[in-house]
Amino acid sequence: MTQYILKLLGFSRGEAPTETDDFSEFFLHAKSKTKAKVMREIMREATEEQEALLRRYQDSKLSTVK
Repeated sequence: MTQYILKLLGFSRGEAPTETDDFSEFFLHAKSKTKAKVMREIMREATEEQEALLRRYQDSKLSTVK
């Protein structure tokens, strides 16, 4: 994943998401345009090992829509 995506998700340089990271805060506070941009970037760059991150990201998105 690019540093751009990590920065948008709240990670500083050198940090990476862990299995327990929750992206709900991002979806509660980010603009729709930013959310769509991050999703496109993740989908474009997702490798096999990043599939779990993509699924958690989508689950967080669904859990914040009520």
